[in-house]
Amino acid sequence: MVGPTLLRLRRTFTHALFAGDAQAAERAVSEAMDSGLTAAEIDIELITPALIMIGDKWATGEISVADEHLASEIALRVLALQRERRRGERLRRGRRVLLLAPQGERHVIGLNMASDLLLEAGYDTRLLGADVPLADIGLAAARNHADVVAFTATMPDSAERLDAAIDYLRAVRPETEVVLGGSAVSFELAATWNAAVCPDVSSVVATVDALVHHAPLN
Repeated sequence: MVGPTLLRLRRTFTHALFAGDAQAAERAVSEAMDSGLTAAEIDIELITPALIMIGDKWATGEISVADEHLASEIALRVLALQRERRRGERLRRGRRVLLLAPQGERHVIGLNMASDLLLEAGYDTRLLGADVPLADIGLAAARNHADVVAFTATMPDSAERLDAAIDYLRAVRPETEVVLGGSAVSFELAATWNAAVCPDVSSVVATVDALVHHAPLN
């Protein structure tokens, strides 16, 4: 039985196809995925009925060939979006990210936001918070089997401690990837440790994805 959420999304998606609005179509499919609908449910109950209606309108001359082609291209685009998102979710599953601010760093609002975004994206996150003693960082990464450690540094004097923190980490768990964020992070420091720089909180998932997807599986 088709539920009210799926019916609403079907109407939204169908309207987006007729309007030639690819972004609205993508939002509808994304919402469907967020609602827990399977790929089969989205394909069969949401996308297919909309395409059938497009085909019927084209056959009766109510829309043009160009309109039909645009709708088809949008459908192909959302199918690719769906595949890529599910692929990303599979790759994130079981991957653990440790988030912390090294000793002396107490500004962790951005770190908490980053943890929420990574958790929502499907990563297993462990938030250690502020002022983590340098000598404990490597041990914490090893004990938690961290694939990625995300550091934040915002205070002017944090750079030296951040350098020492990564040194402790790499001494104990050299295979762990490193992400750096915060106003005190320099690209020179990141290059020294072959770490990724996250320019802002909103890009943390993409930054971690790039590390995890290209790193050899443990």
